[in-house]
Amino acid sequence: MIVGSEFGRRALDEVQIDEHLIDFQGKLILDLNNKFIPLRTARATLVVMIDKATDCILSYVLNPVHTASQDDLLELFERLLTPWKPWSLRHEGLSYQVEACLPNSQDNPSFLVAKQYAFDNAMSHYALTVKDLLLKKLCATTNYSHPASPLTRHLVEFAFQRLNKRLVHRLPSTTGSYPNDPAHEARKNRNKPPVITYQAFEEALEVAITAHNVTPLARLGGSTPLELLRFHQESFLSCRPLDPLDGIQHWEPLTTTHSVAVHRATDRSRYAFVNFCYARYSGACLSELPNNDKSILIAVNRRDIRKVRAITKDGVLLGELNAPLEWQGYRHSIRTRKTIMKLVKTHALHGKDIMAGYLRQLIDNKHHPYCAQQIIRVCSEYDPERRGINLYQDEARSKSSGFKWSVSLADRRH
Repeated sequence: MIVGSEFGRRALDEVQIDEHLIDFQGKLILDLNNKFIPLRTARATLVVMIDKATDCILSYVLNPVHTASQDDLLELFERLLTPWKPWSLRHEGLSYQVEACLPNSQDNPSFLVAKQYAFDNAMSHYALTVKDLLLKKLCATTNYSHPASPLTRHLVEFAFQRLNKRLVHRLPSTTGSYPNDPAHEARKNRNKPPVITYQAFEEALEVAITAHNVTPLARLGGSTPLELLRFHQESFLSCRPLDPLDGIQHWEPLTTTHSVAVHRATDRSRYAFVNFCYARYSGACLSELPNNDKSILIAVNRRDIRKVRAITKDGVLLGELNAPLEWQGYRHSIRTRKTIMKLVKTHALHGKDIMAGYLRQLIDNKHHPYCAQQIIRVCSEYDPERRGINLYQDEARSKSSGFKWSVSLADRRH
């Protein structure tokens, strides 16, 4: 018999969310001009969502950069609502345990939404995009604990400790939990790229998290977290998931809506346009807008802002608006464009193709662990299918031919 409500809690009554700086430094292998260059990356950030009553990990996101942003939290909820499917594990020795998975899987789709989400006081947790998703779309409540009170979210903190013990601290390039931790990497190896690549660690983390969901726990009466979660869903009406017919297309956590002003040329010599994120978006669909409509709504996919959807104030879809050609080269997020424009404003980046110039700048500083992190992030945005990107030297600086680059063993899985 499955026992799980001994403390009066039910699944999805409260979900705890937190991020943790992984105690691990991985390796990035950069393929540049047919030459493989191993680079050391800095520590990545892991964001985890765990159910309080069943100790089941519902979703997680591994970000190669140092801090988690609001987009990482939105991606965390998108993975929660999107059916999970197993990865094609490429490294020898890694395999899934029997029936190991995240709760919302293709075999058992259930769009899980909790009554309350417990956060800490990180700035990204207070983002309006996160609040709008939880309060307006998912009709949930938020619980921001008192500062410096990690025990209020003890389950998610214990999940990080468990992952460190079972995986992270067993790797040769671990940083340990504190400076004098005997498990940390030897001093003589710190100037060398570690043995474990970023992708290998990412796959090992996926295997470890899914294995936890199917591991019997003493505090759950010998039940597994996944088994107990599904038992609560079948037994209690309050644990019913969202209607699967709604699907991820209805929620779209990473799509946000913005109100923008419509600018029209007095002589009608060009299309009307709107300003968003340092660029003008235009399209023929704006010509259908009445002249007395001074503003519209645009729906923006925060991971790909090359195009946006134009919507009237009454909710009528007008069509798509396109960014200028200089922003059409590669798929990119709001975060990447803001980073590029910050470099442009400070004259740290210039050229005809500033998107390629940003990536070239990272490659020029590839031996810095922070830049190696950014190469992984930019790779996942610019080239999600890993087809390779042709970067050409700026004509004003060099007449040499371009080179084709790709990041091997560092692609992020979605």
